[in-house]
Formats: sequence, C-alpha cells, structure tokens
Amino acid sequence: MRESLDATGKDLHISFDEWNQWYSWYRPSCVTEGIYAARTMHFYINESGPLDIPIVCYFQPVGEGAILVTPEGSRLTANGQVFALMKAHQDGRVCKVEGNEDFSTAATIKDGVLTVTLVNSSYDSDRTFTFSLKGTVEEAVLLSSYDVTPHSFFEESQLDVTARRKDFATVLPPHSVAMIKFKLR
Repeated sequence: MRESLDATGKDLHISFDEWNQWYSWYRPSCVTEGIYAARTMHFYINESGPLDIPIVCYFQPVGEGAILVTPEGSRLTANGQVFALMKAHQDGRVCKVEGNEDFSTAATIKDGVLTVTLVNSSYDSDRTFTFSLKGTVEEAVLLSSYDVTPHSFFEESQLDVTARRKDFATVLPPHSVAMIKFKLR
C-alpha cells in the first residue's frame, strides 16, 4: 500500500462508508441503533481530524436509515432523531473532552456557544455527567426511551441541568442521548 501511495504523489484520505451497519438496514430501526449512531458520530467528531478522515457517508438515509417513509407519511427513525440532534455541532470547532475514552461526549464551539452532546449507552443504569465552565445553559434536550426493541423511537423532552457555581451536572437515564448548549462568558 505504501508503494501505491508513493506512486500517486498525492495525499490520500480515508472515507468511511456504511458505518458497519449493513445488516441492520434489513430490519426495523430502533433506539439501540440510535445509540450506536450517536456514539459513532461522537467518534467521528472527536477523531476524524487526528485520523485524517475528511468524509463520512451514511448510506441511503431515506427509506433505509434516518427517515422512515410509509404510505401515510414520513418520520425520523431513532437514527434520524440522533442526526437531527447532532446537527448542532455543524461548523463548530471541536473541543477536547477529558475522560472521553468511550466516546460518550462530543463538544464543539461556535459563536461563543459550546455545544455538548452526551450518550448513556447503558441498558439499565443512569449516568451522571459534570462540566466545569463559566456560562449559562441556553438549551438542553434529552432523547430517551423505555423501549429499545425494533420499531422503537426516542421521546424528546427537556433535560434537567443543575448549576452550582462554575459546575454543571446532569443525569441521563439508560439508553439516552442529550444535547446541551452553553452560552460562554
């Protein structure tokens, strides 16, 4: 491979397609796949720069992945709900999050607003997230569900974020995804 790269005289990049989810497109979407999508997006947000992966493709979002189309209409699948939540990171500068070895957190900053997304992939345990920063919470959204089986979707609600001096804390229920926007001072 090195000889092939040297022969081109160009920098080549990696493109990651289909997210190793091919088989899942033959069965109904569910919250479990939404959690997988969220952690995969966190991986790409945090590591695409260091790994030189400028392009990530999500194959066929309409009808097979993010948007469910039926004769009666259309709606976002659990994956689509996660994509809609994660769009808040678009065009933001990636911020390093310490202690993020499991890709449960991603953070970007744009126009003085820090956007943090969180994933609790545990099946049956709550997870507490704590942040130390100077700012105020502008928006806090939770995607959660009691069901993870096929045909399950997230329910969207307000996320409770507790502020104490310069620390913020929140608790995510099992198999949930959240987005918090902080206006920095």
